[in-house]
Amino acid sequence: MSEEKNKGGRPKADDPKNRIVTLRLTAEQYSRLEAYSKQKSLTKTQVILEGLEKVYSE
Repeated sequence: MSEEKNKGGRPKADDPKNRIVTLRLTAEQYSRLEAYSKQKSLTKTQVILEGLEKVYSE
């Protein structure tokens, strides 16, 4: 029988995010990022990605 066993877990993404970028911020920049992300109920990563999209759309 050639049945595939369902291992469960999260399905593979069509476009996986497998690149890592390290970002160094001042204490003030980090504080502003953290405050904005909490105010908008977003993760810090989501805020940064949205900022990149704004730059790309210019």
